[in-house]
Amino acid sequence: MKTNFLCLANSRKYYQRCIAGIEANIERGGALNFVFENGEPKWIRPVYGSDYGQVPLDLVQEYNLLDLIEIEITETCPDGYKRENVRFNTNSLKKISSIANNKGLVEILDSLLNTADSNLFGNRWEKIWHSVIDDVRKSLIFIKPGNVEIAKSNTKTKRGTPQLRAKFDFNQNSYDLPITDAAFENSFMDNINLTRNMNNIYFTISLAEEWHKAHYKLIAGVVYF
Repeated sequence: MKTNFLCLANSRKYYQRCIAGIEANIERGGALNFVFENGEPKWIRPVYGSDYGQVPLDLVQEYNLLDLIEIEITETCPDGYKRENVRFNTNSLKKISSIANNKGLVEILDSLLNTADSNLFGNRWEKIWHSVIDDVRKSLIFIKPGNVEIAKSNTKTKRGTPQLRAKFDFNQNSYDLPITDAAFENSFMDNINLTRNMNNIYFTISLAEEWHKAHYKLIAGVVYF
């Protein structure tokens, strides 16, 4: 089944990528009609036949956030809290367009924000303990954070580079989370003032695989303009 999604995450995952977005129908004239379920945007995360579903880099490295991507879904494969997972025809990925220069971009993105939750995945901490992960019903949300401060940390990634982190507020809670958006990481490392004069910034927050009996929250996509 051919489906379209607005790309809102293209992040590092075990040296490959995790790509995800919100399903959208293209109406006559090119307008987008986003799909909602139970009042929340319907996310799609294509997964591959690897250990943790990470998608090979060469399949998705050309896609950017805010691209509208067509995909042929072969089956849905929800996995616990990762209800967004789908398998796909690896030859089907195709960029249809981009909304990056759309004059109504703020209105579009604001319509996709998470409004159902007062915190991130059920608590105000940086992780969810594995012992309670069955209480979580999703692994992706889109937010508009406040008081954002992005900086390199002393922690090293598996590639040996400084980990990029963001401090921010969401619904009166403060967070400090790592950024795994691959394109944003590269751009910020080249220019630490990248977001200084930006009027709008949005985060896609993802819930990672289990590590040390916990699932950590990650910033898998950074949209800024």
